[in-house]
Amino acid sequence: MPDHYTTRIQWSGTIPAGADADVNYPLGAIPEGMRLVICSCSYYGGDGGERYSVNIVPAGLPFNVSPMDATNGSVQWLYPLGGGTQTSVDPLNLLMTGVTTHPVPGPCSLALSATAPSAAALEVTVLGYLEPA
Repeated sequence: MPDHYTTRIQWSGTIPAGADADVNYPLGAIPEGMRLVICSCSYYGGDGGERYSVNIVPAGLPFNVSPMDATNGSVQWLYPLGGGTQTSVDPLNLLMTGVTTHPVPGPCSLALSATAPSAAALEVTVLGYLEPA
């Protein structure tokens, strides 16, 4: 792969209504030798009063089986995403709230989880690019 190779990404993921707490739901995967640079991250939905997060999950851990758990190497990356306040026509851009991100090196995946059981679905979209690490 040439040194100048980059790939634009736009990943979307959902924590479904009725989701259990601390279960990872896939958002996207960062391959070996690449890193993810986030340009924007927005979300809407979720259960009012509940909190959600975007997590970094080590390569090889299956989703919906492995919980968000620091003992298995998972890392909470973006938190908190507050539920019940935004809509699809008015999503909240996390980067406009003062949240900053750093490039995430692969191989790993990004996943979504709720800190408590969620009665409403939460939708997250990430826009950025993959570049050589």
